[in-house]
Amino acid sequence: MSLQSEAFYTFIVEWFDTQASLVRSFNLRYFPYDGQLDMYDVKNRRTFLKKCHYPSITLKDLYPGAQISIYARTLKVIDYADATTRSALATAKDPIILFMKPNNTFDYTEIFAAINDCGCVVANAKLCELTSDHVSSLSIPSAFTGTTLVIHAIGPNPNASLSALASRAPSNSILRNMYMSPSSAVATRQAPLLFNVPQKDALSTTTTMKAAAVQPTSQPLPVAVCSGTDCSVVIIKPHALTAGNAAGIMHALAQGSVAITGLNVLHLDRTAAAEFLEVYRGVVPEYNGLIDHLASGPCLALELKHAGASAAPIVPHVRQICGPHDPAIAQALRPNTIRARYGNDKVHNAVHCTDLAEDGMLESEYVFRILQ
Repeated sequence: MSLQSEAFYTFIVEWFDTQASLVRSFNLRYFPYDGQLDMYDVKNRRTFLKKCHYPSITLKDLYPGAQISIYARTLKVIDYADATTRSALATAKDPIILFMKPNNTFDYTEIFAAINDCGCVVANAKLCELTSDHVSSLSIPSAFTGTTLVIHAIGPNPNASLSALASRAPSNSILRNMYMSPSSAVATRQAPLLFNVPQKDALSTTTTMKAAAVQPTSQPLPVAVCSGTDCSVVIIKPHALTAGNAAGIMHALAQGSVAITGLNVLHLDRTAAAEFLEVYRGVVPEYNGLIDHLASGPCLALELKHAGASAAPIVPHVRQICGPHDPAIAQALRPNTIRARYGNDKVHNAVHCTDLAEDGMLESEYVFRILQ
């Protein structure tokens, strides 16, 4: 057996055991040669998960602050477990925080495309209301007080890459008007002021992630913005978000004259996913698979309204843009729809979208208020 096939990276991960009300710590090893992984129970000093293939988890998904799901267990990646892993990966997974004011079209396709083009992944994002206190504690320009899109991205040298893209963008581009954290150290300090990120606390038995050099703050996190009325909700599923399809999906929605009035990256556990999809219990045979997939990684929730004045109901309009639930049927009958272009099967069908007009307000309330 070659040395290459035995090389691995190790991460500290935590799982909240609801039955025991304990946070359990593990070392997760990832073998990049063949994509296998295993888990070791640190406290009990025994193997928790034998080495196995788990195709939905790749090295791109593993970084401090990430949330992953393995066999229905939601795990938080707390830190690199050893110096070798940190040395090999830390510079390829530098954080950056991006701040931008909404443009008049409420279309964020360009920024998500730029993040993907730079080889970065979106760890967190939300359209939120920043107070003057938030702006002061974040040390960002006062122009970002009020409604602001905030994105936490991770990738190789993101400041240089995104700065280069912004410098080549047209003068009216949203890339020209964004503010970037000046360094990974600053982004690391800012992240816990904006998002729920793993840090060492009284329950944790692990060492803290590098970001947890930040001192805890009593200041409330910024509140997500949403309309909550006459709206539809689209959730870009983990497989589509990980594949870098968020920008393409947003572009399809913008082409359909739909404006994004709420945006939030969700990290759902299985309980929250089941609660959100409760209406489909006993209705679709893929119900359990849909829950497992929504809880398998980050997904991107969008609240949508008509971009201009329209008397047409928004929910059926967005449903038409998304296409049939089954991508195979969508490809045959509606090949230009989102599910036809980005879906794989009935579970991995790119997006969830509101089905009934009366559910739009309920889904928006759950996603942008209750889950905060």
